[in-house]
Amino acid sequence: RLHSATPRRRERALYRIQLAPPLAALFMTAAVCIPAYIRFEPAREIESVSGPCILLAAATALWLSVSLFRGLRTLHHTLRFTRACRRSGRLFQQCGTTPVLSVEQPAYPVALLGFRRPLIIVSADLLAKNGLRSDALAVALDHERSHALHRDNWKLLSLSFLPRLNFLIDDPWTPAWRAAADWAADDDAVRGDSNRSLLLAEAILRTARAARTRALRGTAAPVIHTALTAAEAGLVTRIDRLLHPRPARAER
Repeated sequence: RLHSATPRRRERALYRIQLAPPLAALFMTAAVCIPAYIRFEPAREIESVSGPCILLAAATALWLSVSLFRGLRTLHHTLRFTRACRRSGRLFQQCGTTPVLSVEQPAYPVALLGFRRPLIIVSADLLAKNGLRSDALAVALDHERSHALHRDNWKLLSLSFLPRLNFLIDDPWTPAWRAAADWAADDDAVRGDSNRSLLLAEAILRTARAARTRALRGTAAPVIHTALTAAEAGLVTRIDRLLHPRPARAER
């Protein structure tokens, strides 16, 4: 069902699917469990608690604490990296209310950073004479503006605090959400124009090569961002989708 939906609907559905279990658990705890405990639990009787129950409660508390620590650490790295880009970057242009900063050798060649006052960073070598063409850069900036308009960095921040079972299985949901968000931002930037679609494909390929070269130098600390090229996984399908756009289905 999600595969047949539009990218924007898929992105919203994948985001809500990830938030639904913890929000439902919090609601049930606040609306059912706590009132029932206060009403029916005997207050003056000593109740014995089994060892497995204590162990399960401790494991759950540890799991939630690790999730909270992971989210706070990612937020700290993101704020520190964003402040560093503001200090070292040079204002290239003002893209609406979002400033575009030229940064020397950033970890992400084109990316949206920040939450309340987001900014777009662009690698200085992409702005040079032999870098990205101005019309391709304009479409790439429209892609990042779409991420800012739909508050995708805020969504990533909320997802980073969710308790997950990454120590047992790989998380398939966040990469799927990122792919859907990228496809939706591509559609917003292209606006159904085949020429803009080709320009965006060119920009994605240039930034993918630059991102791969810098990734080989070493892994950076986790930072919340929405880059033009977030990952190599699915890059071929994404480029093929831009080069061979399919006609949009009529809404029922």
